[in-house]
Amino acid sequence: MEEERKMIHNEEEEEMEQETKIKKLPEETVRKLKSEVVIKDLVSVSKELIENSLDASSEKISINLEKQGLEGITIEDDGKGIRRGDYYSFGKINHTSKISSFLEIDLVQTYGFRGEGFSSVCNLAREVRVFTKTMEDQFVTLLSLDKKGEVISKSTLHQSNDTNIQSQGTKIIIKGVFETQPVRREYLKKNTSQQSKHLYDLIIEYCLIQPHIHFVLNDPPKPLFEKKPCKDTKVSSLKKIFLESASISEYLVE
Repeated sequence: MEEERKMIHNEEEEEMEQETKIKKLPEETVRKLKSEVVIKDLVSVSKELIENSLDASSEKISINLEKQGLEGITIEDDGKGIRRGDYYSFGKINHTSKISSFLEIDLVQTYGFRGEGFSSVCNLAREVRVFTKTMEDQFVTLLSLDKKGEVISKSTLHQSNDTNIQSQGTKIIIKGVFETQPVRREYLKKNTSQQSKHLYDLIIEYCLIQPHIHFVLNDPPKPLFEKKPCKDTKVSSLKKIFLESASISEYLVE
């Protein structure tokens, strides 16, 4: 028995001396892997930003795509804006104002509540700029965020031609999504038409759910799509609005 114990002890020592192949992933790698679960494609990016605008009680949401979103995605709204006290936390992962504990899950009445969506967008983008203004602010504030969702620069814009924000609102500019994931980016390049169709379908869904909101989609070279506010949610009224919009067939894929 004693001899058997010595053999086991020796084997354990030998195993400990060998370098393990199972190692803890670097924090940056963990963030990227987690981000790609939340943000899978260009539509996912737009979805997260649109839902932020919806949660901010926006009445008008404009989506502008640069090269079908591969080069840039811009969302501008007339929502409540970001409070000054939230500048240094709204982009960080697991930071949210919607819940403070799991017990509040059943009370959630917003699209987002986990604090993962926007931080994941930041992590997968080359550049993130946020213009924002609340009713209490005199001027628009410009924030630049890094891949961790942390503010790396802040400036007050006394005058700006870069945004249409008036009394309140937020404009988010995302550049170079998936540039650090060449395989994913190449796949998206080959499927831009399908991505465009999925985004259009997504916006139509929001239009039907939130008929009172003014939606604008600019996805060159396709014509501008615009769905104006509608108080009457009857199918006939919604159909009329969509028929008055820019050529819907341009957004459809056979």
